[in-house]
Amino acid sequence: MSQRAGLFAYGHDFLRQAVEQTWLTQPDAQRAAHLAVADYFERHPNQAGMTPRKAAEWPFQLHAAEAWERLEACLTDIPLFLALYNDRTQWELTGYWHPLRAKPLERDMGACYTRAYRAWSGKLANASDHIVPANLGQFLSENGLYPAAEPLLRRAHEVCERVLGPEHPDTLGSVNNLAHLLVIRGDYAGAQPLYERVLEARERMLGPEHHDTLISVNKLALLLLDMGRFGEAEPLLRRSMEGRRKTLGPDHPNTANGVAGYAMGLMHLKRDDEAAAHAREALEIWQRSGTHEDSRSGKAHWVLGTVAVRHGDRAAAKQHLEESLRLLLKGHGEQHPWVVAVKKELENLSEKPNESA
Repeated sequence: MSQRAGLFAYGHDFLRQAVEQTWLTQPDAQRAAHLAVADYFERHPNQAGMTPRKAAEWPFQLHAAEAWERLEACLTDIPLFLALYNDRTQWELTGYWHPLRAKPLERDMGACYTRAYRAWSGKLANASDHIVPANLGQFLSENGLYPAAEPLLRRAHEVCERVLGPEHPDTLGSVNNLAHLLVIRGDYAGAQPLYERVLEARERMLGPEHHDTLISVNKLALLLLDMGRFGEAEPLLRRSMEGRRKTLGPDHPNTANGVAGYAMGLMHLKRDDEAAAHAREALEIWQRSGTHEDSRSGKAHWVLGTVAVRHGDRAAAKQHLEESLRLLLKGHGEQHPWVVAVKKELENLSEKPNESA
């Protein structure tokens, strides 16, 4: 046995398997064991606070026991949600919801978290907190639940404006999050002044070459692309790319993102050779940095797929567009404009007669 976070655990997985095969051979016994562990983490006085070990074990044991009602209550516990909503485990959190959202249970994840937030924010001590609604809104947005996400993101923005002031970094972040959601929902006119506000504030307070400023430049430029204003977007995308090369270096994943964004602008301007060259450069940077599975690399594959379509290379087009869709879906919901656009290109490609036939 070994000790982790004050608790004993099996030192090797084969020991756990041996115990299961000897004493827990029946499904009912296995379920009872999972529930016993879940009970400890949920109810024991020593586990009153949230710890990394509790965040890992509590939902896992309830999921393994198929205790769906208790799992829903666990996942909507705000301290547990905050412990799991991070770059390392946020998709694990999404995974726990899969059986709850599927038939026959069909739980509405957005409504569940909305009710949980309403109860949590009703306590006076939580009324001025902006982090919880911001994180809940972001999580729901990342899972494609945009109608449920919007009021939470608006609440986070309202609290930030009132408590922190209009130019606090967290306030500007809340403006960015809300603008991003409006873009996804197709409200480009509503998103543009929000992105412009953040860019103006960051240029003034941080300087034109600060990383956060360049992120704002890129966001506004990509919005202009979505609005079909390609000529206005191109110089902003070039500025973002060149600024990142200068401040982050040529091999940083965020530099690759700037290069891919510029490639998208060139693609829309039908400067195909330049677009393809920049898309390949971006993919090479992501490959060298070991981040080629970054969802943002889907943009570069989208560019290469679109250029291949224009040049009649159906095989290359299909390969790049399918890869683009796979990668984009890792970071965006089904309704995101880029996901919709790539799906449309794939549909058009499949409907187009094969010229070599």
